Amino acid sequence: MLKPKITLVVLLFCILTNTKVFGQLRSFDDLFPGIEESKRSLIFSASGTASRIDKPTEINLVPGEKLTSNLLGPIIKGGHTVLMEVIRLIPYSSKTISLVDVYNSVNNVRSLQGRLYSSHSRGEDVPLFEDATRIESERRLSSTIEDPPYTNILPAEEVAFLRLKDVNFGNSYYRTDTTIGKNGMLYELVNFKSLSYVVVPVIREGKFVAKLYIEPIAEGLLIYGMAGADVSNLISSRIDIPSAIRKRVMVIIDWIIEGVSG
Repeated sequence: MLKPKITLVVLLFCILTNTKVFGQLRSFDDLFPGIEESKRSLIFSASGTASRIDKPTEINLVPGEKLTSNLLGPIIKGGHTVLMEVIRLIPYSSKTISLVDVYNSVNNVRSLQGRLYSSHSRGEDVPLFEDATRIESERRLSSTIEDPPYTNILPAEEVAFLRLKDVNFGNSYYRTDTTIGKNGMLYELVNFKSLSYVVVPVIREGKFVAKLYIEPIAEGLLIYGMAGADVSNLISSRIDIPSAIRKRVMVIIDWIIEGVSG
């Protein structure tokens, strides 16, 4: 039988390493109750799903109260001409993924550099972000800073500023807001400068937003979110904005998945 002091040490170790001692992970059905089998099969597939929600093929999931009352709330408010819904469920391999793993994954901004996407126009895979780095603030765009070291400490909230050299939009600037809840993490990405194609502004400042809710659940790591953009009819008639948004969101999701996996 363990002595009281040894028992206390074991419990403290479990808490510090983010191991769930006093409860079980929530299930997919807890968070998305009553999902029809056809949608469920897509969500549990290897590639997950991503769709524009004003199309007939929309997923348009409705999270249950256990998710919305905790942290998520209304994930994207109105005012977007293009709106995309995404969901991925990644089964665990050798270990359960913790929020510490997820937090450290999104902190590793440098690893976004060189991530590939399939370019139909070029007929090959090309890097989406040719460079990726943190910057000091919205006003100091050229002042780069290093990614923080790995940590076991989770902040309640955190703000960071990124500069991504986009293959189509050139230097693009984003503010990220990370919020840690009881069970999951909300990661929000908003452009604080216009995204431009050559010299033409495509998405104005603050008009692109992506929100990803990430939670380790019983079946695997759940990533659910939406991305929206407000663009003019003239721009949308010349550039496939839904495709551009989908590619960038899916690259970010793959980046997070790779980070927590390795």
